Amino acid sequence: MRFRFLFWFAAVSLHQRMLCAQSIETPIRDQVDQIHAWYVWTGQYPIRGKWGLYTEYHFRRANLMSEFQQSLLRLGAEYRISPQLSGILG
Repeated sequence: MRFRFLFWFAAVSLHQRMLCAQSIETPIRDQVDQIHAWYVWTGQYPIRGKWGLYTEYHFRRANLMSEFQQSLLRLGAEYRISPQLSGILG
């Protein structure tokens, strides 16, 4: 008797889930093609002793490189703690 109840309950639950899934409409999404180009230039230049200069420049273009999107320049002071480890502030 208990097996029949569990089977009936599972069948009703599955049927309700299927009905609910059919009634929920998924929104149609537009596909937008976007082709961007990002050029990045980085450099680390020793100044004196353990100190150095870190530079980074991003030149970003949109729509198959036909439109300007963004230009970004970052500068930082670098301190070499050891040959394998350095910290940059900026």
